[in-house]
Amino acid sequence: MAIAAKVPAADAPSSSAPAKRRLVFVDAIRGAMLVLMALNHIPTEVQSVTTHPFGFVSAAEGFVFMSGLMSGWVYSKRYYRDGRAAMKDAALRRALAVYLYHIVSFAAVLGTITLLANVFGVFPIAASDAMLDHPWTMMVSGLVFLQQPALFDILPMYCVFLVALPFVLSACANGKRSSVLLGSFLIWLFANIFSPQQPIVHWPVDMGSFNLLAWQFIFILGAVCGQAWTAGERIVPKVTTWTVTLALIPGIYFFLLRHAYLKPPISHAWLDWMTNKNNVAPFRLLDSLIHYYLIYALVLKFPRWFSWSSLALLGQHSIFVFSVHVAVAYFILSCPDTLQATAGERWFSSFLMIGAMFAAAIFHRWIGEVRKTRSTKSALANPSLGATR
Repeated sequence: MAIAAKVPAADAPSSSAPAKRRLVFVDAIRGAMLVLMALNHIPTEVQSVTTHPFGFVSAAEGFVFMSGLMSGWVYSKRYYRDGRAAMKDAALRRALAVYLYHIVSFAAVLGTITLLANVFGVFPIAASDAMLDHPWTMMVSGLVFLQQPALFDILPMYCVFLVALPFVLSACANGKRSSVLLGSFLIWLFANIFSPQQPIVHWPVDMGSFNLLAWQFIFILGAVCGQAWTAGERIVPKVTTWTVTLALIPGIYFFLLRHAYLKPPISHAWLDWMTNKNNVAPFRLLDSLIHYYLIYALVLKFPRWFSWSSLALLGQHSIFVFSVHVAVAYFILSCPDTLQATAGERWFSSFLMIGAMFAAAIFHRWIGEVRKTRSTKSALANPSLGATR
């Protein structure tokens, strides 16, 4: 399942330089997925294009896989350079940062919703009754991920994945890549056989729209690919005319099926089960794998298409940008009469969302530069301290 081969130079995207800089194309694709997800989270005039345009696969599947790919690449570099302990420490610190972003945005949105409802009589569309009636219970439950209302179910999942990541990458580095993938796949299979097809919602529990046991396979698959890339090994089939053709045939079929150009070979009830998003059901998983491979082929063939610095900026600061977009989405959904009623208002909301995301990315980059400058000055002022770092 994970047969490794050394990667020839021709099989590596030209934008990659693993030892020196970020993977621009990964950041750009993640940025594009962020934009698509954000536009799907508010009423817009472009949702017919941004919502499942290519088949039974959405931007979320792309974002989670690319996040796994980047995480596998980044933390594997740390593993090979500084050892397992340093890699584990870095991953756990990142998990803590993601947790803090989630909690701060959750508290901010919950507090704002409570204020709008009690003071101004405005009730956001995305706000559940529990948010309005039991805000303190919601907050306490949210601290331990037992409450994951609309749009607050991605970061908790990412947090858990980052905690598990050191074990995954260490196993891969020690020759157990196939075992990792098989174990992850079996967990996905278990989730699809025994887990309900709908989110688990039973007050005070709301586990969100993403079954962690199923979605872990997408993240771990990406992380394993990132680890293999760092090790200079290829675990995906080499891109040839035949492999692309073999991927395109079912991909086109799923596209035609998704947009009702073809009659499904099974009942609609079974089709809904096989394409369920909550559990990344079999057809959805297969379609996702097809798209991952086709995009990989496109990156190799046309690397410049995936080198947009503006989208890469969003991808580089994806967690902060995602947190901000959630708050903006709730704000827009709080104003149905002024930001959603007409096509013009919906276009304005779309630009407001995208503008806020880029502003958040620029602000976060500036914060990082300030911290780096202060750290450099501190190291210069205290050479002994800089040497210990």
